[in-house]
Amino acid sequence: MRSVPDRRRWLDVVDIAIPGLVFLAGTGLGVYLPYVASTITPPLLVTGAKTSDYHNSNVSDPPLVFWLVWALLPLLVYGVGSVAFGRFPRCRWFLGAFWAGFTPIFVIAAPIALVIDLGGF
Repeated sequence: MRSVPDRRRWLDVVDIAIPGLVFLAGTGLGVYLPYVASTITPPLLVTGAKTSDYHNSNVSDPPLVFWLVWALLPLLVYGVGSVAFGRFPRCRWFLGAFWAGFTPIFVIAAPIALVIDLGGF
């Protein structure tokens, strides 16, 4: 049988490694979800009739389904996470690590993918 210090050292490694891996999973999902949203949104119709001073785009106004898809994905991540946060107190540390990785990456990646999807570049 292992001694107590060896077992405690192993638990310290697990306590650090698992939230670190969950953090990396959150960052990966923060990059992947904007890609998923841009692939499942309906194609936008290109019309040459609309010009604007604010943006140089030949794309008509996006339909409501387009915005709902973009809103649904982060709402699912935070909604499912919030339910798990409330119901399972032991996984709060992991959800915090996941959200700490997901939020800043998604906040950066989503507007870039959204602008590309709208034809802004």
